[in-house]
Amino acid sequence: MTTAFRELRRAALLAMLGLMVLSRAAGAQSAPVEGVAIELRPDKRIYQLGEPVNLEVRIANRSSRAVAIPAAADVWVGHVEVFIASRSGDYAQYTGPGWGLHDVIGGGTRILEQGQEWTTPAVILYNHGLETRHLSPAARADLRGRLLDSGFAFRSPGAYRIKARLHGSGFTDVTESDAVEIVVTQPQGIDRTVWNALNSSPHAAYFLHTGGPKAHPLAATSLTTVEMLEQLASAYPSSRYAEGIRNRLDAFERTIERLRDRGLVTQ
Repeated sequence: MTTAFRELRRAALLAMLGLMVLSRAAGAQSAPVEGVAIELRPDKRIYQLGEPVNLEVRIANRSSRAVAIPAAADVWVGHVEVFIASRSGDYAQYTGPGWGLHDVIGGGTRILEQGQEWTTPAVILYNHGLETRHLSPAARADLRGRLLDSGFAFRSPGAYRIKARLHGSGFTDVTESDAVEIVVTQPQGIDRTVWNALNSSPHAAYFLHTGGPKAHPLAATSLTTVEMLEQLASAYPSSRYAEGIRNRLDAFERTIERLRDRGLVTQ
């Protein structure tokens, strides 16, 4: 599947999400997935702007008998959704790269025995927002605030609440987790200089999340992003961001090497 086709498919799916988000929000009031609890566990409680938030999504059978959950109870297929709110604000849906895009032929279920748990990861960094220019003003107004904009999910320091929803196999039953609270701090010193550069780039967040650009690896925007990240890692090696930047650049170089080996790129 080409990058262009994946992006076209994503655009169509995100448009569908725009139509579904209100009904899904209402669906959260329906009966929960019977006997099942969902819990979020962040890898820490205090983050700096621009740092990934690594979540463990834990789905547990709290009943006295075996229960069934979707076989793909994860963010990739879309049975697990994540929502973010500031301490005093309303929740908005977060969508990471590739979330909700995996196809599962036939669906299927996973059986959890009494007391058994299923865990799956979710990383919050780049949010893939919904393009709303094609929607009516009324539709845009309905969606405003319910979905995050594209770019870094956390752009301002402060306390945030994160919760998750587990949708049953037919997306009719919904179980919601309790909220967990994290604190996102303002970078200081050289970290603030690096953060300001990252936050000003429309493509840096995606690259840092995935280890690659949104566009073709040799597109002008991709090369500009790579050059900026290389300069930041070189100029500020002691920054808290430097190691993560270098790791992502290394991952990108490995991707380029694989493409060269397959004859797909010549540079």
